[in-house]
Amino acid sequence: MTDRDMALSLFRTAVDALTSLDLHSGTDGQLLDTWRKLEIGRRRLEAVDIAVFAEVEQRHLAFERGAVSTAVLARQVLRIAPGEAKARATAAADLAPRRTLLGETVPARFPQLAAAVAAGLISAKHAAIITVTLDRLPDEVDAQACTELERRLLD
Repeated sequence: MTDRDMALSLFRTAVDALTSLDLHSGTDGQLLDTWRKLEIGRRRLEAVDIAVFAEVEQRHLAFERGAVSTAVLARQVLRIAPGEAKARATAAADLAPRRTLLGETVPARFPQLAAAVAAGLISAKHAAIITVTLDRLPDEVDAQACTELERRLLD
């Protein structure tokens, strides 16, 4: 069994355990704590999806399978709506590291946002709002100022 297969098996087991929880038992505080922890996990899972989407893009799997883009391939394979596929494509482009033609890894366009999504601090939608804001900055704003603004928008 590969590491990938093991991780996916553990994921399925965890989701099965979570779906069978008796949410009626426990205190209000325990229920709210469960809700918070599930949200952090959901957000962290978005980071995994972003990484998978970026790898599918990097491997040009859409072209190999006759789709015009990775977003279209995602719609076909994952059965998601066009808007969701486009949002995931944008998130992958903005938040996932990339590889050059020589195979060197290049950091994400917005590494602080990527780290925040991976930690479950913000959602991919929250990150998208920030990236749109940063992309709308005038060209005169230098990279250092953009990085500082990225950090401030996370606070």
